[in-house]
Amino acid sequence: MEDPLHSNCLTPINLIMTRMCCFYCNGPQDNIICVGDRMGLKTCTHHSGWANRDCNAWLAKEQVVRLSDARRHPGLKPFVEEADKGFSVRRTSGVIESGWTLQTPIVFLYPPMVRYSAGEWHLPCRTTNDVEKMVPLSQFIDLGSEDMREFALTAKGILDAGIYSKDYADHMEYFQSGIDMVAELPEVSMAEFEGELLRVWLHPGPALTPVQAEASDGPSGAENCTP
Repeated sequence: MEDPLHSNCLTPINLIMTRMCCFYCNGPQDNIICVGDRMGLKTCTHHSGWANRDCNAWLAKEQVVRLSDARRHPGLKPFVEEADKGFSVRRTSGVIESGWTLQTPIVFLYPPMVRYSAGEWHLPCRTTNDVEKMVPLSQFIDLGSEDMREFALTAKGILDAGIYSKDYADHMEYFQSGIDMVAELPEVSMAEFEGELLRVWLHPGPALTPVQAEASDGPSGAENCTP
């Protein structure tokens, strides 16, 4: 029997030190939908559609596209397949260098992303000697073959229109009635470390005498935190 529904609308979070269950119903975790390095939503099979919807809505808001989604999109696939054959890139120095390809996933939970920045789309690219660079889509139009230019122009129009627009609209329909936060583990709390908000594991400290407590750095009775 399924656990009571926890939420029907969530925002992706950092997955480090989170519960090993579906974030929507608290049932067994079957999958993780990722939107970046260790960031996404855990889900059961039944609620994977909701997790995809909410993750895609987040990607649309952030103006980011998973390269894996671009490979599957019928309008973007021809451009990606042409780019997979290799292409030239204009380096920061102005030198045009051949031998570049699109990035492929290296580690789990770190999908390569197409990103909108400084007024145009950029693609994650690399060379055989592992030099990585976000390359503007305009370079594929300026430096590519006739086929590449045609595919890149089509890709630009599709990316500008948004490939996650339906999921974004569906997510926002639920969002209007209130969005829930993913429940944290009871032993975990959030703390700021070097300007970044991180989860820390809370554990009871050793019993202290009143004199020891007064001499400690923190207030008496405070829990110890281990990053």
